Amino acid sequence: GTVIAVAPLIALFACLQRYFFRGVGEGAVKG
Repeated sequence: GTVIAVAPLIALFACLQRYFFRGVGEGAVKG
């Protein structure tokens, strides 16, 4: 049951991390 409970959290964290780094990347490019 642990893996089933953790999987959604990992997916959510991956999505948030993707958007976060995208924002940081755009900020760096715009300088």
